[in-house]
Amino acid sequence: MPEKRAGVAAGLSAGPMVAEILIALAGGVVQHHRDDHWFHETAAFAQINLDFSCELRDRLKITDSLRTRFVGHILIEMLLDNFLDRRFPGKLQEFYFQLEQMNAANLQLAAETVTGADELQLASFLPRFLNARFIFDYRHDQSLLMRVNQVLSRIKLPLIGSEALGWLPSARERVDSNAGKLLENYVLKIA
Repeated sequence: MPEKRAGVAAGLSAGPMVAEILIALAGGVVQHHRDDHWFHETAAFAQINLDFSCELRDRLKITDSLRTRFVGHILIEMLLDNFLDRRFPGKLQEFYFQLEQMNAANLQLAAETVTGADELQLASFLPRFLNARFIFDYRHDQSLLMRVNQVLSRIKLPLIGSEALGWLPSARERVDSNAGKLLENYVLKIA
C-alpha cells in the first residue's frame, strides 16, 4: 500500500480524479481542524457546555463530569447542525446529494493516502452513512437522544435515559438563541 499512496500523492497511478479528491480531502481536514479550534474556544460554547454539564448532573443525575461535558459538547454540535438545517432549508438534502456523487473507492484511497492507514473501510461506510442520513434525526428530540446514545454506546459510556426528553427542548432553544455567538467568527453570519 505505501507504493499506492506514493503514487496517489504524486497524482500518478490513481489518476487525476483521485488526485483532485486527495487535494480536496486534505484541504477539508485542515479546514475542519481550524473550524473546530475556534468553535470550541468561543465563550458561547464554553458557557453552554458548562450549563449543559451542570444540568445533566443536577437534573438527570449523571455523576461522571467527563461524561456530562462530553454529552454537552456533542449536543451543542448536533443542535447547531439542526439550527442550520432549519435556517437554510434544503441545504442538508444538498449535502447528502453531494456525498452521493462521490466515488467511494476513490475517497477511500485518498483518505488512506492522507492518513497513512490501510483498510479504513470508507468505501463500505459511505453507503451506510448516506442511508442513515442521521443529521435529519436531530430534528426531533426522541431521535436526537437515540443518536446521542449511539455515540455513547460506541465509546462504551452509559446511555442517557428517556428523562432527558423533558430537558432537550430547553437545550435546543438555548443553542438556537446563541447560534450567532457560536458562529460569530465564521464566514456565515447569523442574523
